Amino acid sequence: MEDSILDIKDLNLYFKTDEGKYQALFDINISVKKGEFVGIIGESGSGKTQTVMSILNLSPKNSIKEGEIIFNNTNLLKLDEYELNKIRGNYISIALQDTSLSLNPYMRVVDQLIEPLVLHYGKTEKDAKNKIIEILDVLRIYNAKNVINKYPYEFSGGQRQRFLIAMALSCSPHLFIGDELTTSLDPEIQLCVLKYLNELKIKNNMSILFVSHDLRTLAKFSDRIIVMYCGHIVEEADTADFFKNAQHPYSIGLINSTPKIEDKGRRLKTIPGEIPQLNKLTKGCPFYNRCQYCIDRCLAEKPALENVNNHLVACFKKF
Repeated sequence: MEDSILDIKDLNLYFKTDEGKYQALFDINISVKKGEFVGIIGESGSGKTQTVMSILNLSPKNSIKEGEIIFNNTNLLKLDEYELNKIRGNYISIALQDTSLSLNPYMRVVDQLIEPLVLHYGKTEKDAKNKIIEILDVLRIYNAKNVINKYPYEFSGGQRQRFLIAMALSCSPHLFIGDELTTSLDPEIQLCVLKYLNELKIKNNMSILFVSHDLRTLAKFSDRIIVMYCGHIVEEADTADFFKNAQHPYSIGLINSTPKIEDKGRRLKTIPGEIPQLNKLTKGCPFYNRCQYCIDRCLAEKPALENVNNHLVACFKKF
C-alpha cells in the first residue's frame, strides 16, 4: 500500500528445540499506515509479542523467519545487525512489558535514557537530558530532573515502564511499537500515556502498533484491531466495526468476557477451555476445541482469511 509505513507479508516463525522444530506464527499479514494506531489483541500465547519482536529481529536465537517485513520500502529481514541498528530507536522504537529486559540494573536511569538521543542525533548530554525530562513530566514522573539519577531497582514497575516509553519516544520514531505497556500502570497513568501517544500520532503523524490484553483501551484509541489466536490472525477490522459486529467466535468471546459496569454482581463470562500448545496444533482451525460452532470441517481444514462484511475473518461460519 502506498500510504503504508509497515507491511508484514506472509510471515512465518519457527523455533528449533530439542524436540524438533515447531511453528509459532502462521502466514501473518499486517499493514500499518502512516499516522495509524493499530491494536493487536489476544490471549497470552497467541503470537502477539513474537509478531512485533520479529519486526526488529529481536526474536530468540533459535528462531527461523520466512516472509517479508517491509518498512519504508526496505525488507528488514534482509538487513544485518549494523543496518538494523540504524533503524532501531531512530525510525522504529519498541517498548516492552518486561522492564528487566530493557533497563541495565548497573547503570543510572538517566545514562540509559539519554543514550538514543546522543547515539542517533548527536545531542549533548545536557540537551538529551532536557528532552527526556520534558517527556517524563508529561508521563507524570514527578521531580524527574532529580530522580532519574537513581538506579532502576529504586523505582516501581510502573515508573520503570514509563522510563522505557520515554526512551522509545525520545527520538520521535516514525513507528512506535508497544507491548502490553499499560499492564503495570494504574488507570490514571494509563490514560495519561495513551493520550500522549495519541497526541504524537496526530502531531508527528507517528504510526503505532500496540499489543494489548485490554479491549477497552483499544476501543478508545485504536483505528483498527487485529485479533490473534495460536499464531494466526483470525479477524481484522476497523475498531468501530469490530465492536459493533465482530465476526469470529473468538472475537465475540473476547468482547463478551470484558467486564462491564452493568454486569456488577453477575458472574463474568469466559471462553471455555485453554489455548492449545503450538506444537500440538492440528491441520484444522486452531480454535475448534473451544468453539461452540465447531463442525467436522473445522477439524479437517484451516479456514482462510476472507472479507466478510468489511472484516477479514478466518471462520467457516458466517454471522
